Amino acid sequence: MQEYNQIYLAGTDFDYAYIAYYNTTYTVDIDTAGKQVYYKFIPSSTATYTIQSSGSHDTKVYLYDSSKTQIGYDDDGASSGNNFKLS
Repeated sequence: MQEYNQIYLAGTDFDYAYIAYYNTTYTVDIDTAGKQVYYKFIPSSTATYTIQSSGSHDTKVYLYDSSKTQIGYDDDGASSGNNFKLS
């Protein structure tokens, strides 16, 4: 039962965040307004990384450090409509 619960909770909060890998595209189904999906990215080296969205929904991104302190945010920084882009 624990494995099923972990799959069901995947991406729903900090503790169950999906793992994001460098230079990989992810498809997220935003099926309801206000839906939040959590990803965890641990860089292998110090560099500037960019994350961005594309699509027809108005998306936002919040960036947190390992202490769960917000260190970044973007709403409509991408060049296409209501998408985010954060570096």
